[in-house]
Amino acid sequence: PNNLNEDMGLPVADTGQTACFFFNGSAWTSDPSCTQTYVVGDADRPYGQDAHYVDSPSARSISGPSVHEVYTADFITVDHRTGLVWKACSEGQNGSSCAGNRMSLTWYNALNDCAGLNTAHSGEGYSARTDWRLPTEWELASLLDFGRSAPAMDGAFFPVSLSGPYWSSTASSST
Repeated sequence: PNNLNEDMGLPVADTGQTACFFFNGSAWTSDPSCTQTYVVGDADRPYGQDAHYVDSPSARSISGPSVHEVYTADFITVDHRTGLVWKACSEGQNGSSCAGNRMSLTWYNALNDCAGLNTAHSGEGYSARTDWRLPTEWELASLLDFGRSAPAMDGAFFPVSLSGPYWSSTASSST
């Protein structure tokens, strides 16, 4: 992403989780509209599940993909809540519909290709931005909407997004 968020702290968005879950005596059961009676402290029907707090702590606010006025092959998506600007298509894909074949990259190649966006267009950068980098795992996770079926990234903003893995700049993870 292109990071506009100077303090490096990311605001937390609603996860998109809309179903509640209750224990029916033998298994946890999905309650898509949270119609069951839920009580704080009740182990079988606990109140305070994510679905009880719609758009909390903050609603998603994403726009794109939008095209640069000069570099008409450069499409970006902006997360207004975090201030992060994303390349709308995976490497190897382009245009508003992300046509083409997604490139399969090693982690090192993904780091280098992302850094290479800064020198695109004779040094003016992809979409006239020169601070592109591979996102951290937390920045990447901020795009997930758990209220969606796979893929969890909204295809309206990231056409041809995949259910599979995406690289992050995080070298190793315990998750």
